Amino acid sequence: NKKGGGIFVERCTTLIVNSRISENTAMTGGGISQMYVWNTLTISNCTIDGNLATFSSGGVAVSQPDSIVVNCVISNNAATGVAMWTGWGGGVDIAAGAKLINSIIIGNRAKYGGGVMLNGNVYSGAAGSVISNCQVIANTVSSFGVGGGLYIDPLYTISAGTPMMVVDSVIAYNVADGSGAGIREQQTGVDYA
Repeated sequence: NKKGGGIFVERCTTLIVNSRISENTAMTGGGISQMYVWNTLTISNCTIDGNLATFSSGGVAVSQPDSIVVNCVISNNAATGVAMWTGWGGGVDIAAGAKLINSIIIGNRAKYGGGVMLNGNVYSGAAGSVISNCQVIANTVSSFGVGGGLYIDPLYTISAGTPMMVVDSVIAYNVADGSGAGIREQQTGVDYA
């Protein structure tokens, strides 16, 4: 399966509630993958664990600015791509404008953004992303990888035009062999509160 080993969302409004998405494999979005156009995704009160992406987005690929992940545990997922600009977003890969709220992202691994990857793929006019009341803990990036907890794509500011916010969150005990064990931010606008 190329996208969405567990669930693939395309051209619809989707609500995934009180579910477990576990032990799935795909190229992109080992657990869940959202297509880039014409849809909104809400993931609420879910456990997303043990999924594998051979290219990117081990647990969840959230590609639309109005989408939200809330009250979820995202754990022990991996994005294992080794070629240049693959292997990002071990736990969750979110586009600018999406929201990650009151969730635990723990024990995931990738090359870029072991826990969370904020990427620059977004349509114009999106507001900044929000990570609020989350715990991003004990995630890792592989050899020479960056952003053990959170990696912010340098294209983010160019794409979104508004800063992202990290609010009331814990980013701790993450590991990076390269740089930014907690957060790796480059040429972007981020407000921390």
